[in-house]
Amino acid sequence: MKETGSLRKDNTTIPKPKEEDTLIAVLTIIENIVGQKLDRKVTFINLMFNKVSDSHFYHGFCMIKGFSQPLSIFYFLDVEMGSFLYNKNGRSEMFRFSLTTTTDPNTLIKH
Repeated sequence: MKETGSLRKDNTTIPKPKEEDTLIAVLTIIENIVGQKLDRKVTFINLMFNKVSDSHFYHGFCMIKGFSQPLSIFYFLDVEMGSFLYNKNGRSEMFRFSLTTTTDPNTLIKH
């Protein structure tokens, strides 16, 4: 078989990544929360999201520019809720959020 350079899974070409408005909203909320918690503007790099087939579940990760640990993100489209986990000063912090009710990062539930 000739190598085409495309990623393949079960002999099916993996579809080209696409931009989704909901995930942009999720990342904007997380960017604002993490920026407030770290007391600085943050920039996400190396972003990767996967949608579990035939479900409303997204899982992703990214790096925060200048940090060595990844930020993990879980989001459930059907209930518009998610959580994310990041490392701050050697300690992991996890937050739950909702796109429908979150207006102030201070109202988030920290675990």
